Amino acid sequence: NYLITAAAGLNYIRTNLDTNDGFDGKTITLESDIDLTAVENFAPIAAGTRNGSSAEGTGFQGVFDGAGKIIKGLKIASGGADDAVGFFGVINGGEVKNVKFTDVAIEATSTKNVGTVAGLVVNGGKISGVTVESGSVKGLQGTGGIAGRILLHGTIENCTNKASVLSNSSYNIGGIVGAAYYTNVEGTMTIKNCTNEGSVEGHNGVGGIAGLSAADIEGCTNKGNVNGYNDSIGGIVGEQKNAGSVKSCNNYGNVTNNTGSATGGIIGWVRYNGAASDYLRAEIIEISGNTNEGEIKGVNLVGGIAGQIFNYAILDGNTNKAPKITATNTNTEQAHLGKAAGIVGYALCTDVQERGGLTDELNITLKNNTSTTTAENISGAATKLIVNYETSEYIHLEGNTPAEN
Repeated sequence: NYLITAAAGLNYIRTNLDTNDGFDGKTITLESDIDLTAVENFAPIAAGTRNGSSAEGTGFQGVFDGAGKIIKGLKIASGGADDAVGFFGVINGGEVKNVKFTDVAIEATSTKNVGTVAGLVVNGGKISGVTVESGSVKGLQGTGGIAGRILLHGTIENCTNKASVLSNSSYNIGGIVGAAYYTNVEGTMTIKNCTNEGSVEGHNGVGGIAGLSAADIEGCTNKGNVNGYNDSIGGIVGEQKNAGSVKSCNNYGNVTNNTGSATGGIIGWVRYNGAASDYLRAEIIEISGNTNEGEIKGVNLVGGIAGQIFNYAILDGNTNKAPKITATNTNTEQAHLGKAAGIVGYALCTDVQERGGLTDELNITLKNNTSTTTAENISGAATKLIVNYETSEYIHLEGNTPAEN
């Protein structure tokens, strides 16, 4: 075990990572707060890069226990496109826990894997009990308040982010993690009991908790406003893709999509796409027990719980309390686009997805959901109290309130 009392100890970890096998089996404990304010461009510990669904570099494989101490003034001002940027670059099966970051200033606007704690989490890596108390995190893609990306297998739990998270031009931006994606049969990804209070802004795939997700997300809360400029903008998840679930989450932030489609209080877009070889495990996505209280506004396909769903999903026991739900496209000749509804803006079943784990029967089920947004507070070219859809063959409604769509 190692005890760290100053910034010099962090440098020891960085420079001795390879000779210590990523500190596998070892615990590093902070004994005092660390002030990094004087470090203008902190070099990530366990530096590495992303290569598709994996990370290159040794990565951190031990346990970093912050013991409740504070790391102040983390500043990172640069990074290559595929670099893993954060306090740690790559957490490779290791764990970072029980530490608070204050006055974070990360501005790696050319980098695709950016987070306060880590740029990449792989091979079952874990981040738990971490708080980002103040600051801002800016990246190009894959940018989150806690971690940039989880790949295939990893966990973030009991974490809080209060920093603003921003990408000026790109996608996969989240208050907790930018992207948790790809699937295999060996492991899953979990984001549990996390809270975001910072504002989140990006273009495509923007969420209060996760921008892009194939993870199981449970018990999370978003209080920050979410602002997007393209597709897949949500209070909890921007886009849920191929697998995973969103359960018992709460959104209180306003969700605004300034130019695009698929905007929801909990999830922007549920769909099944991407290379099948990258998503070896697929499943009917479950969205259950969630509550939205934020105002939801987009151009096309806007819903109190989900903006748009393609082909498969189960929505069970969700509650929408949005004061207003607005699709700004009110052109009745584009009613197929300017849809808004209390639960799902637009549910569409088009063709069976040939992915392992999915049934060969298209099925979108909405049951026991409640929306309190009144008809006069739902606006667009086509509006419904519960859901818009083209054909009822694969859309199943049961026990929703109001019962009349």
